[in-house]
Amino acid sequence: MQSTQLSRELHHEARLWPLHSGVSLDARLQNNDSTACNTDPKASKPHYKHTESIMKKTLATALFALPMLASASTNLVVNGSFEQTAVNNNGWDIFSNIAGWTGGAAGIEVRRNAVGQAFEGNNFVELDTTANSSMSQLLTTAANQSYTLSFNYANRIGTDAATNGLQWSLDGSNWTTLAPAANSNGSHAWQSFSTSFVASGATQLSFRAIGSSDTLGTSLDNISVTTAVPEPSSYALLLAGMAIIGFVARRRQA
Repeated sequence: MQSTQLSRELHHEARLWPLHSGVSLDARLQNNDSTACNTDPKASKPHYKHTESIMKKTLATALFALPMLASASTNLVVNGSFEQTAVNNNGWDIFSNIAGWTGGAAGIEVRRNAVGQAFEGNNFVELDTTANSSMSQLLTTAANQSYTLSFNYANRIGTDAATNGLQWSLDGSNWTTLAPAANSNGSHAWQSFSTSFVASGATQLSFRAIGSSDTLGTSLDNISVTTAVPEPSSYALLLAGMAIIGFVARRRQA
């Protein structure tokens, strides 16, 4: 009688007890699982504490990863706004080379609040010095990585279209022209340029003047090359992925 009663109670318990890791209660009883008949609600508390710990670690990992993604926007260009080059205020000078940049045959002309204002900071560059010239910088970019090139340019104050003109290149061989225009205004009309590219290795970033070689040309400032920054949706995807990891970990502990 006692054996029959115990059997009924165990089968009744089996109907109420959920599957644990895919193993039925009967199977667990056959394996002498001492926890099979543990119906004490307090026994599940350590499980919830463990799940909470997993979720906290998951969130901490996501928060740690976000600044790393943000740091991807660091500018790879040295002296992109030319502020590292000393020039007298309201003056200008021509240098063979400047910090970060190698000048062409006629050097690099750096201006400080002279015939216009810089887009960023105080200094900007003009590459029609004593004649049309160029400048270049070798950037440490990685093969198959996407980058964004951006800069600002403005045609010289009080000049016609023919005297202006600027080209840029990512390898020193293939050049892209920025359309020149007349500037009859009394101040710089800075324009923004931006494009994306995939590097094949190190990148040779170059600029050169192409207008009339008459010591008057297009101004250049605020040059940057940065790794492609994830869109807001990418951050959301990261957090969602972390949440899924936490969910899977919780299910495994169930």
